Amino acid sequence: MGETSEYSRFVMSRGCSLKSLGLSEMALPYADAQQAVKLAIGCHLSILGGDVYYRTGKVIEPAYANWHVDRKDGESDNMYSRRSGEESECYLSALPKPVGKEYLIVIVTV
Repeated sequence: MGETSEYSRFVMSRGCSLKSLGLSEMALPYADAQQAVKLAIGCHLSILGGDVYYRTGKVIEPAYANWHVDRKDGESDNMYSRRSGEESECYLSALPKPVGKEYLIVIVTV
């Protein structure tokens, strides 16, 4: 539980609320999202996927981009955790650099 709470503390301390959009999630700036994925891998958390938002000043809007990582038949918890982290890292690294905006990323873990 200690490692999981370390991940949760990281997200809570670095994230920003999406309540203005009617959502209960916390979104992370791009660099923090990359760090959160590494932390999730280290904590053996599986990443189900995530959603991408844009922030311009104080305005947050959907980027209409997301990813998901489905568990494969017979895949162990450990294998799924590692693979979901690796696929999430690949997705984030492939995002094009936004012009005049910054990314906010919601990561959904189990």
